[in-house]
Amino acid sequence: MEQNSAARQFHGALGGTCVEKAPVPPPGGVPARLHGAPDMLRVAWSGTSFPARRTGR
Repeated sequence: MEQNSAARQFHGALGGTCVEKAPVPPPGGVPARLHGAPDMLRVAWSGTSFPARRTGR
């Protein structure tokens, strides 16, 4: 979510870029469950910049 600055910094540090922004649907369809009118963000990485997953021990 756009309001989650820690997550935005984390994904940005890994080379992620916001490619889409859309309103967050209210949980269970109840608008009162949202604080304000937050947006959700979709983050994407270019083909070579996505962080590799470590498989060794």
